[in-house]
Amino acid sequence: MEHGANTSALELADVIEGWDFPRECDRDSSSSASATTDTMVPCGLSSIPVSHNSLTDSLESCGFVVFDNAAGSQYANALRKEILDLFRDGSLQPSLNKLATARDASGVVSSGHELQKSGVWELDVVVNGEVRAPWVFKKAPCVSQFFHRDGPQLARLLTRGHPQLKLLDTVDTIKLQYNEGIGGCFPMHYDTSSAHSQREITAIIYLNPEWKAGDGGELRLFPFPLDVMDVAPMHDRLAVFNSTEMLHRVMPATAPRLCFSVWFSREPDVAPMCLPSRLPQQLHLPAEQASMLQFLLQPQNRRLLSKVLYGEDYAQSFKDAFGLRPEVDAALGLHAADVRKANNALSPELRDLVQQSLPLPLPRELQRVVEVDRAAALAPVDEVATIVSHEARADVLCNAAESTDHDASGGNAVPIVGGTTGALFNPAFLRIVQPLYDMHMGVENMAPLLYSLIRFTKPIRVLEVGAGYTSPFMLQALKDNYTEMSAYKEQHLAGKCTVGEHNMPWCVDEYMRKAGTEEHFGVLHCIDNLAHEHTTAHLVIEAAQALDALDHLDLYIKDAWEYAKTCPLPEADQESLDMVWLDFGQGDKLGLFIDQIWPRIRPGALVLCHSTLTNSLTRDWLETMRARANDVTDVLGPFATLSMREPHKVFQNSFSIFQKRRDFAEPVLTKYP
Repeated sequence: MEHGANTSALELADVIEGWDFPRECDRDSSSSASATTDTMVPCGLSSIPVSHNSLTDSLESCGFVVFDNAAGSQYANALRKEILDLFRDGSLQPSLNKLATARDASGVVSSGHELQKSGVWELDVVVNGEVRAPWVFKKAPCVSQFFHRDGPQLARLLTRGHPQLKLLDTVDTIKLQYNEGIGGCFPMHYDTSSAHSQREITAIIYLNPEWKAGDGGELRLFPFPLDVMDVAPMHDRLAVFNSTEMLHRVMPATAPRLCFSVWFSREPDVAPMCLPSRLPQQLHLPAEQASMLQFLLQPQNRRLLSKVLYGEDYAQSFKDAFGLRPEVDAALGLHAADVRKANNALSPELRDLVQQSLPLPLPRELQRVVEVDRAAALAPVDEVATIVSHEARADVLCNAAESTDHDASGGNAVPIVGGTTGALFNPAFLRIVQPLYDMHMGVENMAPLLYSLIRFTKPIRVLEVGAGYTSPFMLQALKDNYTEMSAYKEQHLAGKCTVGEHNMPWCVDEYMRKAGTEEHFGVLHCIDNLAHEHTTAHLVIEAAQALDALDHLDLYIKDAWEYAKTCPLPEADQESLDMVWLDFGQGDKLGLFIDQIWPRIRPGALVLCHSTLTNSLTRDWLETMRARANDVTDVLGPFATLSMREPHKVFQNSFSIFQKRRDFAEPVLTKYP
C-alpha cells in the first residue's frame, strides 16, 4: 500500500495489523456486504495481457509490472467520480500513518512519540477480507463491483500469469485514497511483512486524467539491488508489485492525486514469494558477482542492506512526508542510528560491494509500461503479406481490421487492410510524448505534421534545431519507416509487391535494394542549448528510451548558431541532409543560419521553419526568401517555397517550407497515375 501505520524508523512502514478503524454507526449500513450494483460498468482488468513468460520475468527480476489502459476509461472515470464524491462528503478521513520519533531501550516506539501524517485522506472499505464499510457499496457501485467481481477476476488472472503466486480469488483489502497539499506523499516503506500478514500482491489503479509532468505524486519503487523506478500516477494506470519485499514511497505532489489500492493474499500454508527473486538476465553479470548479489536478495539480507544502500533516500522521504520540524529531526536521528547499526553488521567486503557496485541499472526492457490496446490490434507482417491480389501492403502499422472491396474489373471480393494508423495514433505513444508538450511552443499540430512528412518522404538524415515536443514524433516516424521498409523489402524480394492481373511492380527496385539496410537507417540529429525558459528538450532522451528509439537519435547540447559557424561538415558530408526542421526562436539569425546550412542539404530535400508569417522580424526575412526563390544566380536558388498559418492563434502559428530545386527533378516512373 502507499502508507504504513505507527511506523518505526527501523522498519519504517511495516503494516501494523489491527488498527482501530472508525465505525460508521451513523451511516446507512443496512445494505448487505454481498450486495452488488444492478448496472455493471464495463471493466477491462480481466483482459490485461499477462502471458506466463512476461509476467513471471517482470515480477521475478524486478518485482513489479505496470499496465496502461488497465481498466478502460469508462470504469476508471466512474471509479474516480465515486472516490471524489466520498471525499467531498467527508467519508474519507485523515491518514492514520504516523512516524516514530522515540523508542525505548528495547526498540519499542514510546507512547505519545509519534508524528501524525497530513495531506492524505483515506477510507478502508475492506480489511483482511472483512467489509468494514458496507454502506460504501451503495454509494460507490464500482467499488462494490470490484470487490465482488472484478477483483477476484484480476487475482485469478495474475495467478494464471505467474502460477507460483497462488493468490486467493478474493480481495483482501480495498483502500480509497485522496492526496493533496504539503505532506500529501508517503515515506519509504514496505506494505507488510510475511510475519504480519498473508498479503502477497499490491495493486494500485491511478485515477488522475489531468496529471502532467511536474505534478509529482509518482510511485517510486526501490527493487533492491536495482536502481529506482518512478511510476507516474497517470489515469487508468495499474501498478502491481510484491507487498512484502518491494520498498517504495510516494513523491511530493503539486496537484490532487487519487488512487484505488487493493491487496491480494496468498493461499493458506503457501510460502510467501520474495520478489524480485533473481537478477535480470539482461545484466549479463560475471558469475562470481551474480552469486554474491543473489545471496543479498534473500529476505533477511534485503531489508538490512536497503538501509545502507538507500539511507539518504529514506531520510529525504521523511522530510517530504512530514515536513521540517523538530519531531522529524528526532525521527531522522533514529534513522541514522539504524543505518549505523546496519553498516556495522556488514563485513568490509560486503559494505564495499553495496557502496561501490549498487544499485545495478534497471534494464530498459523492464522499465516499459505494458500498453493494453483496447482498440484493434496491429497486424503482423506475415498477415499483411498475404494481401496481394488487390493492393500489396507491407506497412506493418496497418490496422488489422479487414474490409472487402472489389477490383476495378468487378472480380471477386478480396480482403484489404482497413487503413494505416502508425505508432503516432497509439495511446502509449501519446502518453510518452505528453510530458514534452508546452503550450508556449505552439507545435501541437506541427509535431504530427512532421511525423507525416517523414513517413511520406522517407528521409534518412534529419536535422532538428530546437528539441522538444516535435522530437519524439520525428524519431517515431524514422523508426516506423525502417520497420515498414524492411517489411516491404521482404515482400519485394519474394515477388509479392505487385498490383493487378498483370502483376505490375508496386515498388521501385533500385530503392528497395537499399531498404532495410544500415544505409537506410534514419537518424535524427538534434541540436539544442537548453536555454529557452519553456524548453522540454531535456526530456527528449527519456522519451526516446520509452519509445525504444535511442538508436535513431544523436543529441547535441550546443548552440546551433555557433555550431553551424565553427563546425562545417567535411566534404563527404556535403549535401547529406534529407530534411531540416528549424525551431530555434532567433528570427534575426534565421537567414544567416539558412545560408550556412544550405550547402549541406541535398537537392530535393525539405527545410521547414517555424513561426515565419505573423511576426514582423521573421516576415521580412520570408519576403526576401520568396524573392530569391527563382533567382538562379542566388546561392540558394532555385528553390520552391510554401507557407501555412493556423488562423486561431496569435503567435507560434505558422511555418514555411523550402525545397532545394537546384540539380533536382522528380523521376517519371509510369504513364498513368
